[in-house]
Amino acid sequence: MKIVLTGATGFVGKAVLADLAIQGYEIIGLTRRRENLANLPCQAVECDMSKSNSGKLAEVLKGADVIIHLAGEPVAAAKWTDATKKRIRSSRIESTRSIVDALGFLPKDLRPKTFICASAIGLYGNRGDEWLSEESPPGEGFLSEVVRDWEDQARKADALGIRTVLLRIGIVLGRNGGALEKMVPVTLGSGQQWMSWIHLEDLVRFVRHAIQNSEVVGPYHLVAPNPVRNKEFTQELGRSQNLPAVMGAPAFALRAVLGEMASIVLDSARVSSEKIQKSGFQFRFGTLAEALADLKGGLRGHERRFSAMQFVPKPIDQVFDFFSQAENLEKITPPWLGFQITGKSTPQIQNHTLIDYKLKIHGVPVRWKTRIEDWSPNSQFVDTQLAGPYKKWHHTHRFFPVPGGTLMTDEVVYELPVGILGSWVAGAWVRNDVKKIFQYRTQVIARTFQPE
Repeated sequence: MKIVLTGATGFVGKAVLADLAIQGYEIIGLTRRRENLANLPCQAVECDMSKSNSGKLAEVLKGADVIIHLAGEPVAAAKWTDATKKRIRSSRIESTRSIVDALGFLPKDLRPKTFICASAIGLYGNRGDEWLSEESPPGEGFLSEVVRDWEDQARKADALGIRTVLLRIGIVLGRNGGALEKMVPVTLGSGQQWMSWIHLEDLVRFVRHAIQNSEVVGPYHLVAPNPVRNKEFTQELGRSQNLPAVMGAPAFALRAVLGEMASIVLDSARVSSEKIQKSGFQFRFGTLAEALADLKGGLRGHERRFSAMQFVPKPIDQVFDFFSQAENLEKITPPWLGFQITGKSTPQIQNHTLIDYKLKIHGVPVRWKTRIEDWSPNSQFVDTQLAGPYKKWHHTHRFFPVPGGTLMTDEVVYELPVGILGSWVAGAWVRNDVKKIFQYRTQVIARTFQPE
């Protein structure tokens, strides 16, 4: 099955792309600049959907089975000036219009069978304690107007005989981005406003559910079954982070700082998930406590997590073999670290192999010893620090066969010495270093495995 995807570099889009690639779908990613999709598991096609180019876009969509439209300017990235609001509207409404117009260019037998379009529960505005179903009328305010007009454009695909699914997405909770990354345990306004949320994994699973089930049609609330008031959310977030809930931020102060954008955190939307559950979809994370516990992922104390993902256009056995040779770790490590392997306990990396290194961290010589654990060829391996600069370093490498090559994911759980003091003094500094190391690694791997 061939899928055309927009918004593949976004927080939700990247997760959807990885999931569908691992499931074996062939994916075409639409982007303004091809380099934006470098190292992601899709075929990149340049296309500016804000402009009238229905003919060109129709050629891309021709023969696809599904379109998933997730592109859109972030609504909480900057204060809502007139220019920002114009970009938010255009990025959603004009791009959706372009897609539907392009579909109209195609003969019926060459049109995709399914159009899945992002939307948002911002449609409902501030609704207090009212339970909201997919049949509830729109509310008032800027976001409500944007979502209403956005959905109006998407619904025009119905008239073309295309099954259309509208994803009215709530607050998305996931690792390494999204709303949770910006949240601290502070009550906002009165704390009585309802927050309708969803775990990123459940959102991604429903997208796949919508692709595979033809009876899924129309708008669906992508929210978990148990919305909570902001005060309860704040308390649960504090417990998950081992932090006390501090004094709240008054509504007047939020409006003074954020202006009209304060509605994002102050509006109340108590949104029902009844329809999505009646479609046969089962949530893995039905309560906020379950979701936050999973997202913490076993982290203890002052441990931190870093994740990365990279597509390599080569077979999985060839990619895994590259990482089986310890010497290649030197090639993919930035030269400013002076990284050098000084010894290993086995000729080839395998389960329980011990590896000794020396390197320099900001000019300071450091010795490092790791042990290889859970060595599963063409699937995954783990290296754990036995001695070195961190209190803990646990790096999981995973490999997935996907159309056209291999998808690699990395997850590093690390902790600095000296507990909370180490986190406060050097936490951001170290995270930035780790990020730079993986950026260099990504560039070297991309050059090493360039398509022939």
